[in-house]
Amino acid sequence: MGLVWRARDLVLHREVALKEVRPPDPALAEYDPERARELRARVLREARALARIDHPNVVTIHHIVDSGEHAYPWLVMELVPGGSLQDRLNRGVLTPQEAARVGRGVLAGLRAAHAADIQHRDIKPANVLLRPDGRPVLTDFGIAAIRDSAALTVTGSVIGTPDYMAPERVSGQDGGPAADLWSLALMLYESVEGHHPLRRANPLATFAAVLSEEVPPPSKAGPLTAALTAVLVRDPEARPDAGTLEALLATAEAEAAAPSAPGTPTSYPLAPPARTPSSSASASAPVPDSVSPPSPPRPTPMWRRRVPVYAAAVVAMSLGGVLLWNLLPGDGDDTNSSGGGKSTGSRTAGANDGQKITIGIKFDQPGLGLKDGKGGYKGFDVDVATYIARALGHDPDDITWKEAGASEREEMLVRGEVDFIVATYVMNDRRKGEVDFVGPYLVARQDILMRVDDMSIARAADLNGKKVCSVVGSSSLRNLETKVAPEALIEERDSFTRCLTDLNNRAVDAVTTDDALLAGYAAQNPDKYRLGGFRLTEERYGIGIRQESHLKAGIETALEKMQADGSWKKAVDKHLPLLRRDTPLA
Repeated sequence: MGLVWRARDLVLHREVALKEVRPPDPALAEYDPERARELRARVLREARALARIDHPNVVTIHHIVDSGEHAYPWLVMELVPGGSLQDRLNRGVLTPQEAARVGRGVLAGLRAAHAADIQHRDIKPANVLLRPDGRPVLTDFGIAAIRDSAALTVTGSVIGTPDYMAPERVSGQDGGPAADLWSLALMLYESVEGHHPLRRANPLATFAAVLSEEVPPPSKAGPLTAALTAVLVRDPEARPDAGTLEALLATAEAEAAAPSAPGTPTSYPLAPPARTPSSSASASAPVPDSVSPPSPPRPTPMWRRRVPVYAAAVVAMSLGGVLLWNLLPGDGDDTNSSGGGKSTGSRTAGANDGQKITIGIKFDQPGLGLKDGKGGYKGFDVDVATYIARALGHDPDDITWKEAGASEREEMLVRGEVDFIVATYVMNDRRKGEVDFVGPYLVARQDILMRVDDMSIARAADLNGKKVCSVVGSSSLRNLETKVAPEALIEERDSFTRCLTDLNNRAVDAVTTDDALLAGYAAQNPDKYRLGGFRLTEERYGIGIRQESHLKAGIETALEKMQADGSWKKAVDKHLPLLRRDTPLA
């Protein structure tokens, strides 16, 4: 239905991918105008879906060339020169670690799509492109389900690829994000096993297998087995959510590696924040999109079983029930090394002892808010949140942790999904129109992370001519280019973890973003890195609450006490050793 050309943009002087729509019959519009309109709608749907997603694991659309309603549009997109995952599998299977890494990248792209109310609906090896370094990029959103847009229907056709369709979609339901997770898991299964477990001689036979047959346990998946078996169940309600699946994949990828022992922190001293509520920041802190957490033990699934939707799933549940229930943690198993609670239980508003309190944090920021492979939570933000919860009358076991994505925080507070948020949440006037803040609890500044043995960068101007890394689309890089070091050589990566790897391998000279984020990512080997102390910008992290929240006074008092009694400094030294503070109060 289409052909992708490698092309060159003569205005911007860059290589691009040019997608041309080619119907099976060039005369389609003449004898079947309705189907031609459907094809045109599919191309426009793909363009609009891609335009709503800004993520390094989703292909970027630059432009659409449309000459009218009787022609097929051309899509001008980012060029990903490494071929597809299908091309890679044609040369042989992936190792479990390689598959887990690919899975995490695709999952990150899917989560960005789902956050934009888009379901891909066609996850398969041919629709996953690979950059030259192996990083996956999700493409082909031509049949995506987009909220608030007309449904895509093609008379007499199946919407999706039969081999990878989830049972609920095969049975005629629209499906939700869990259906995309099924397709992802089935793709990873095929990637490590070398065969598709449900593919049959024709689509009808494949559909029958998806609806009635069990997915056989993988034999070559190794540490990836837990993730695959957890997702490949017919009942979508019984599958883990995307956050839990990310933890399972992270564990599979990192299981063989031994965690590095922390070294002696080396950096400059910073004072904790002074509470001046009238000040505000003008920009948001950059958010890393993926992270490789330290190597944890094998994970224990944290999801709970619900009533099955399909009758066939009842059999699957009964066969696997003993195994999965044995994997669930006991009620007294506190896996949170920092003193925070487990992510279980329902939310009960209020600040009374014994009742639940729901707190939003990041799940993917080392040193600040990180969900480990055992279902526990750790980091400076987690310690701050736990201290405040205690001060409000809640034990750690009363806390329900909820992931607070950068684009979701205001809505989570307004809808009452959380009681408060501690998630590198920058205080600014725009946000104060929707929510309220206490704090700041930490003042971060854009800084530069360097190797401890590199003394060639003594001031910001020394970055000119140096390779400086940050995540794709980072505001820190824009600030560097326009104000600080216009001749710096910008290097963009899809995660700060990859920036640190390149820094350690001397492929780049420095990494830039907020110093708190840099300290968190460098905490595994703080003796290898140092912060420049350049303080290029200032970001004030506040504790987000609903407007007119009855918790505000209690949170203010708790934060003041935490700084006064030394708990705040202890948490900083523990989780962000490169940000040593001399005193706990400004």
